[in-house]
Amino acid sequence: MFCLLKINERRDNLKEKIFGRFIRDTYELKTIPVFKGAPFYKFEVTIGKKGVDWQQVTYFVGKCANRLLLDESINIDDIEDVGRYKNKVLYEKMMKNSFVRVLKQQNKIFDSLCIIDKRGVSTDFLLNLVPYFEKITITTDQKQKYKKICDYILENTGLCVLLQSEIENSTVKIDAERNIMTINTENGLYNISDGENFRVPEIYENLYDNTVDKLLFYSALYEFCGVFELADLCFETIVINGEKKGINELIFT
Repeated sequence: MFCLLKINERRDNLKEKIFGRFIRDTYELKTIPVFKGAPFYKFEVTIGKKGVDWQQVTYFVGKCANRLLLDESINIDDIEDVGRYKNKVLYEKMMKNSFVRVLKQQNKIFDSLCIIDKRGVSTDFLLNLVPYFEKITITTDQKQKYKKICDYILENTGLCVLLQSEIENSTVKIDAERNIMTINTENGLYNISDGENFRVPEIYENLYDNTVDKLLFYSALYEFCGVFELADLCFETIVINGEKKGINELIFT
């Protein structure tokens, strides 16, 4: 599980100035059910000038205090046993989905692809790229990790994926570790990176609280609540040669 922490401050009015020290802060913990997934905590705190009692937070949410989602402006770096969730594991998957979508939109088969994956962490990504290339090379220091998927591709499609240590000069290069795709066309090179803006299935929209980062929230929902269908999402906006574009606009002649 993870915990979405929402902090509300009481109004700094006359009543608060006179009686604030006598008004009890409130700490309300809710368990939020998730369709086809495990639940998460939503912890809503209403406080005065004394600020958040972080011992209360850790008492109520336990180990989830080490993976909090909260407003970016709130500094918790020096608070013991409390940590901010930062893992954008979903971003990695969405960028790779976006690359596949861009390739599919071109409605063609490319000559060659070189995937740069030195650590061998993107083996599952390879299978989605096979339909769009005549030749594929993997640049990796972990060739053994790719052996099983390469054998499967050869047996089922006849395509022999090459594994090597040096970067191959190809029509398309995908740096799977930095999430950058470069397409070499007659009109020049197109560098594609940095996805933004996305939509989720309607049933998960109402779970989001806009006091926290949207991508981090859905990344936590994917990682800790097991909402695996989020791994099929892709971005609506992407950066090409330093300029933001709608992903549907990326058609190269």
